[in-house]
Amino acid sequence: MKRKSSRRDFLRGRSAAHAVAGAMENALPAGGPKAPSNHSDEDAYVVQVSRRAMACDFEVRLNAGQYDHGTETALEVLDLVDKLEDQLSVFRETSDIRHINRTAAEAPVEVEPRLFALLELAGRLHGETNGAFDITSAPLWETWGFARREGAVPNDRQLVEVLRHVGGQHLELDAQRKTIRFRQPGIRINLGSIGKGYALDRCAEKLLEAGIEDFLIHGGRSSVLAHGGQRSMRDPSTGDRASLWRVGVPHPLRGDRRLAEIRLADRALATSGSRAQ
Repeated sequence: MKRKSSRRDFLRGRSAAHAVAGAMENALPAGGPKAPSNHSDEDAYVVQVSRRAMACDFEVRLNAGQYDHGTETALEVLDLVDKLEDQLSVFRETSDIRHINRTAAEAPVEVEPRLFALLELAGRLHGETNGAFDITSAPLWETWGFARREGAVPNDRQLVEVLRHVGGQHLELDAQRKTIRFRQPGIRINLGSIGKGYALDRCAEKLLEAGIEDFLIHGGRSSVLAHGGQRSMRDPSTGDRASLWRVGVPHPLRGDRRLAEIRLADRALATSGSRAQ
């Protein structure tokens, strides 16, 4: 029987589910294998909504047909990522971070509360890692050519000069006034090391506020946050439906191979490597 598709079905992911289910029905012989009776055809599919942001593809994945407002909310979530990039990116002239970098050495700069909380978190991580995590490392990042995506090896004199302008101890955060000040000229901050993870946290907040509890979101596949479960997955050992989202970790040198598969629920995962996306 031919199924009709409406705009609501499309936004809920049912159109794709019905199309694939119909193709499977036509391909299977009479009396062939059938899905368990307590699950509909659309349980086997995932809706993927993506957008280019922060120099990568951000994507929201939802179980097809589970939420009437799922796709609309996913689009709103990606709108939020755009707004966060406008706020956080050092590549955007009008961003809050560019404004801070231009003026914080001259006077304290008032910061939006959520962004200030992120700066405080970065400060705590700087202390807990004995300085290994440092959002003031932007000058080093530029000296090594990463800003231009052209690797360069600086000499000792260049490194000594640049290191004069690097260090979390040069940041002064006033929690009461929500301001940041640089204690000396030449300091610049870059949230590239924490920005995508922060964006995923904000996206997850928005999805949960909308009553969506089963989802996976990622930024460029290197930063992943999962909540609830993926209904379509089955445990290979038992054949039962698994409740966790499955995330593959690719081989850094052989893109067609996986090193491992990790199952996530109510957790986040981040990877880092030198292979270009």
